[in-house]
This record gives sequence, structure tokens and C-alpha cells, in this order.
Amino acid sequence: MKPIPPAPSWRDCVGPNRKPRVQLLVNIVVLASIYALIACGYVLIYQVSRVLNLAHGELMMLGAYLLLTTAWLFRGEPVLALAAAILLSLVVGALVYVFLMRKMTGEMVLAAILATVALGILIRGGVVLVWSAQ
Repeated sequence: MKPIPPAPSWRDCVGPNRKPRVQLLVNIVVLASIYALIACGYVLIYQVSRVLNLAHGELMMLGAYLLLTTAWLFRGEPVLALAAAILLSLVVGALVYVFLMRKMTGEMVLAAILATVALGILIRGGVVLVWSAQ
């Protein structure tokens, strides 16, 4: 029976094995940038409409699925797929603003929060229906 090798330690990333450390730093910077963009989105939406949009994550998920779908449709044309996904995401965002967020401006805080929670549930259900694994 072979002995189990020891788990890698932080010393494995020092010296000649710098690639894992550099990759870790790049991953940290990318993840921090994504979190910063998400936070900017929350602030921007709140400053424009004075409504806390709790469906923000679901809207980002929908945009990711739209990008996945357009990348599949426009195989070999990544710029066209990205442009189409951005255009579709802009249309979804405009529809959400016109039909929900603008009407919630000036309403009671609880009503606006419940409307965005309901929107999140609706988007999540729609994504499961359209992009399910079956």
C-alpha cells in the first residue's frame, strides 16, 4: 500500500514554485474586481431609483446565461456573441426599470423590496425553466 503524500504547504509557493502564488494573486484581484462591480451596480441602482434592488444577483445570473446562449449561437464569433449578450441584457434591464423600478419610486420601502424579491424569484424560475439540465 502506497503512503499518502503530505498536503502541500505555503512553502511550495515560495522560490522556484512561484506560479501558484502568482495565480492566487491574479484570482484575488479578479474576484475583488467582480465584487467591486457588483457593489457599484447596487449603489447605481439605489441612487437612480431610491429602491434597493434585491434581484440584482438574479439579473447578473440572467446576463451570464444570455452570454452562454449567445456564445453557443454565434460559435466562432466571440465579439458578436458578447455584443448580442450585452444588448439583450440592456433590454432586460430597461424592461425591469420601466415596468417595475420606476413604479416603485416613492412607494413604501417594504413594497419596493418585496417587488424586487418577487422579481428575483421570477427570474430564477424562468432560468430553471429555460436552461435546465433536462
